[in-house]
Amino acid sequence: MTELFLKVVNMSITAGILAVVVMLLRLILKQSPKWLHVLLWGLVAVRLMMPVSVESSFSLMPQTQWIEQESISSADILPESIPAAVVQGEQVTVSYNTVDPSVEIQKTVSATFVLACIWLAGIAVLVLYTGFSYVQVYRRVQTAFRIKDNVWWSTDIPSPFVFGILRPNIYLPLGITEEHRRYVIAHEKAHIRRWDHCWKPLGFLLLTIHWFNPVLWLAYILLCRDIEMACDERVVKEYDMDQRADYSAALLRCSVKRSMISVCPLAFGEVEVKTRIKAVLNYRKPAVWMIAAAVVACIAVTVCFLTNPIKADETPAELSSLTLDDVIRLSEKEESLTWEDFAGYKFIETGSGIYIRVYEIDETFHLMIGDGAFTHFLDDGTMTGTPWYIRLCANHLDEYADVTKDDVAAFITEHRYPLEASVTSSESETIQTALSYTDGQLIFDKTVVSDIKPAAVCEYRYIPVAVSDTMRENLFETYFGERADEVFCKDEQKDVWQLGETMSGKFYRYNTVPHVSGANVFSCYYSVPNLIPFDDNRKDSGEPSGCLITTEEAVSLCSDLLGSMTDLSGYTVDYVHHYGNNGQNPFYWICYKRILDGLTVNAFKDIYFFVDDNGVEDINGAFYDTEITREYTDYLTAEEAVDALEEQLPSVNWKEVGTSAVSRIGLEYVTVRTDSGSITIVPIWRMELGNSEEERILNRNRILGIHAGTGELIQDFIGMGRY
Repeated sequence: MTELFLKVVNMSITAGILAVVVMLLRLILKQSPKWLHVLLWGLVAVRLMMPVSVESSFSLMPQTQWIEQESISSADILPESIPAAVVQGEQVTVSYNTVDPSVEIQKTVSATFVLACIWLAGIAVLVLYTGFSYVQVYRRVQTAFRIKDNVWWSTDIPSPFVFGILRPNIYLPLGITEEHRRYVIAHEKAHIRRWDHCWKPLGFLLLTIHWFNPVLWLAYILLCRDIEMACDERVVKEYDMDQRADYSAALLRCSVKRSMISVCPLAFGEVEVKTRIKAVLNYRKPAVWMIAAAVVACIAVTVCFLTNPIKADETPAELSSLTLDDVIRLSEKEESLTWEDFAGYKFIETGSGIYIRVYEIDETFHLMIGDGAFTHFLDDGTMTGTPWYIRLCANHLDEYADVTKDDVAAFITEHRYPLEASVTSSESETIQTALSYTDGQLIFDKTVVSDIKPAAVCEYRYIPVAVSDTMRENLFETYFGERADEVFCKDEQKDVWQLGETMSGKFYRYNTVPHVSGANVFSCYYSVPNLIPFDDNRKDSGEPSGCLITTEEAVSLCSDLLGSMTDLSGYTVDYVHHYGNNGQNPFYWICYKRILDGLTVNAFKDIYFFVDDNGVEDINGAFYDTEITREYTDYLTAEEAVDALEEQLPSVNWKEVGTSAVSRIGLEYVTVRTDSGSITIVPIWRMELGNSEEERILNRNRILGIHAGTGELIQDFIGMGRY
């Protein structure tokens, strides 16, 4: 209801501007035909009835969205029960039943809701007034008797009028002279021919909806005056001076006083009789140039005020790559740096829950910015305010500089040095090498080769898939259960949906954000939990999670939600991180990845979940389809991939934090951008970084591998590799 109210308010303000323009034009075109004035009021009516409008570069409307849409509804949604799961060895088998959580509702009332209720109450009052007025007039004419055709005599009315919409009749009071009756009937028939008996009630109906706008009350009063004067002009334009004098006498004889605005009927002598008599007696046929000027003015008003201004192009401007000079310059702002300072640079999103952007600089450095404050996220996907951290990272070492505090120039100078390496390999299952950096840290050490080797691997075209209305609705039904019907569209153009009131600070929000890959990343999250996946908050895999909900139950919840949107058989749980150290809220970070040819796909944006004891608090990611572009049946072996890496070792440009070894090599798929800018999914022999399974999981967003079909080096963050 509040959304409808704010929509009406915005339409009313926009139409009010047009009404003011019409009032000014009436003064300028005072000598023009009055039917043109009525036509101008018709444009105001059209504006009041138009929820959308044509955009035009000629539009003079400042804007159409004066008040941001806000809605009222607030609730906390907590699942009472969580489906169970079965653990078999190290594999988790879950049932994919729909979760239908019961909910506890906490409603609040906002000022917008109160105003909306007052608005509806005002409409109800005016509807009752209209109904009462109509019934009064209807009762009075019940004793009338017909003279001829649609003309009736009545003893209970003070002045002539037209009454009725589908079958309008003319009612005359007893006592009116024959001479005056002729002019009165001519006037009322002119009303009927002009359909004034329909236009006036329509105007009052619109006024009833927009009763809170004083400009529109004045507009309605002027409309009624212009209707009567236009009708007078139509009748007297062929009269001589004597006939106009008689017509004026009839007006004076039938004049009535009204203390309130009426919706019906059209009374002969109810509006500005003195002004109308002067206009009738002084009537002159308007000059052709005056009519032409008035018509041109009407056309200009239509083009300039019945259309909306063209919206600014929302296509993001082409972003530039961040350079070290940019970083040094920006570091001079120190702690006053904000998200807006980095708005013009290319980035890759790598975080979930905590929002992380990675800015690729060169073969030696990259910049990372992290944030997790919901107040910094705008509905259009942009960021505002001060990030939690801004770090310039050395690709090949476990070191970084805080851009807001440290000497960035000194850090850059200190960490520019090349790589040296030598390689040996064996034909056994374990590949032992001595690839090393100048600091002596090993890349390979007792590396195990995965035994998953399909008959063929392929290159695939990456085809972004937008979340359809059906997918979104299925997600809401599974996520919110019976309360799914309460989710409202907060911004249709930006695809923002919400359950709960923003001002309360407790709400669920769904939105989509364009990604550099061409995909639309969707997110559905609860605003309250402060789930922070910082390193100091992460638990080791062997530690208790701290959650009452088990890992298997958390995975089951996530699978239900993902399965409501897509075919779950095409996905696998890639990793589960435990967070909750230092007394912070414990939760799981769960990642799902696609599977192709039995191999895991490392996409630009996988599907991520944050789950705590209250259930799933955040789900985000992107969907995509694939199309085979090339097949490799005779692809490289693991040993050949290591040999290829040896040849290209000088091009290896980074080393992940805390990593000292590549302990496993396996076939996987990864998304890369080609030199032409297209997105491709390629097969690689991936060098998994880490001395342990836990380290390998933590390094899943870093890619170092060899293309299984061509032997080319693929490296960097997921989605940033080149091919």
